[in-house]
Amino acid sequence: MSDIPFGLAKIENSKNYWTSNLLPMKKTNIHRIAETTIFQSDTETKDLFHNIQKERKIWWRKLAQFPSRFKLTEEKKIKNCNVVDIEAQFSFGNVIVEKIAYHTDVRKLFSQVDSKKDFTNVQMVEHKASLDWGCLALLCDAYDMNKSNKMHLHSKLAPHKVAFHIKRTNNEENTQNDDLNRFVLYLNNMLRTKGLNTILTTSEKIINTCLIPFIISVDATSLENGIIYIRDRSTTLSEAIHVTDLVKYIILRC
Repeated sequence: MSDIPFGLAKIENSKNYWTSNLLPMKKTNIHRIAETTIFQSDTETKDLFHNIQKERKIWWRKLAQFPSRFKLTEEKKIKNCNVVDIEAQFSFGNVIVEKIAYHTDVRKLFSQVDSKKDFTNVQMVEHKASLDWGCLALLCDAYDMNKSNKMHLHSKLAPHKVAFHIKRTNNEENTQNDDLNRFVLYLNNMLRTKGLNTILTTSEKIINTCLIPFIISVDATSLENGIIYIRDRSTTLSEAIHVTDLVKYIILRC
């Protein structure tokens, strides 16, 4: 604590219900939160409090299909701290996904600390994100019954990033089919070695069920010139790229 800024981070279970007005909560219900606490000098903490609000709101909006639904609430004064919530607004109610608090009197929070310690010029900002409520909010955002009948997860959240589709013609020789199969396996392994999950399937139903954001199409000409086609499932647009740019292309979007 002699050098600030100084921060602590933890993940734990919380009994604070947050948005208990949406669902009937029992006393045994808890949710998992990720919390970051930052100690800063009193001259800089207020600016930090406002900067974190902007950064965290932008973070949630980047993952949303409808970014404008994630908003900051009015600032509330609770005891010795100011609190702002980030909430996702839905037709069925608002889901609080994160709480950001600005503490002006740090000494009262640390009664167990040696009283000789000087906290006079130290203040604190903490923000707590609910992993459970946040997950629910992003899933509800991905499937909006009023605007679509399909679910669209952000590509960063999709568990599987890529599926493959081989365009075959009836008159292709078996040897060429074998070459295309080996080519797809090569692309598949190239992505997986970089930590990008893929699915090898010919079923359109599986691709839709697993919410795969990108479908890669290859054909006989891909073997000759290395050009493959990537279709973005959310926009339905297709783009031609060279096979050497595939990993970079997917990483930038996932």
